[in-house]
Amino acid sequence: MRTHRVVWPVALLVCLATGGVSAQDARVGVVSGLVDNVVSWKPALASEGWNGWSAGAFVDVATPLRGVRAVAEGAFVRRGVDVFEDVDGAAVSNSGIRSDYLRVSVLGRIGIEWRSVGLNAMAGPMVEQLLDSKMDAGLRSLLDQESPTVIGAVMGVGATLDVGGGRSVSAEARRTETLQSGYSGSFRSVRYGSTEYLVRIGVPLPGTASRNQ
Repeated sequence: MRTHRVVWPVALLVCLATGGVSAQDARVGVVSGLVDNVVSWKPALASEGWNGWSAGAFVDVATPLRGVRAVAEGAFVRRGVDVFEDVDGAAVSNSGIRSDYLRVSVLGRIGIEWRSVGLNAMAGPMVEQLLDSKMDAGLRSLLDQESPTVIGAVMGVGATLDVGGGRSVSAEARRTETLQSGYSGSFRSVRYGSTEYLVRIGVPLPGTASRNQ
C-alpha cells in the first residue's frame, strides 16, 4: 500500500467535512454498494469491466441555497478489467487488472421533498488515489506505467427516506468517469469509469441532534 500517497486525500476530506458544517443541519454516515466497472482502451481492445464494490463515509451539510446540499465523501473503491484478446505480440487474453483506490469526492446535491420522501440529483469532482494494483505479466509488458492519482467526475440520482430523528436511508444510481488514463504504455492506455448502485445511511452530526429535531 502506498501510504504516503494516501495522506493528502484524507486530509482534504477532513478539511471539507469540517470547514463548512452547519450545526443546524448536518449529517454523517456510511455509503456502500456495487461498482459496475467500464473501461476505455486506446486503441480499442476486447475486454470487459469487472464488477467491484465500494464502501466509505460521508458528511452531508446544508448550504445557503434552498434545496441544495454539499456532500464530502471518502470511499474505498475496487476496480478491474478482464481482457479477451492477444495484441501487439503479447499473450494477454484471459488476463486482467485489479485496482484498489481511495476516492475523495465533493458533490453538490439538489433535491425536492414530499413528506418523508425526497428525490435528488448530484454531481461534482472526484480524486482517486491508487492504493494497490495487480496485473498479469503479459499486460504489464503493454502497460508499464500506472497513474498514482487520477481526477474525474461523478453524477447521479437518488431517492431518500427520512426515518425520523434526523436519520435517513438513500438509494442511489450514479455514473463516474475518470479523465486520465489509469495505466499506459508506449502504444496503449486504459481509463476507468463505472456505473454504481449505492445505499447511503445518514444520522445527525453528533451534538446537533437536538437542534435538528
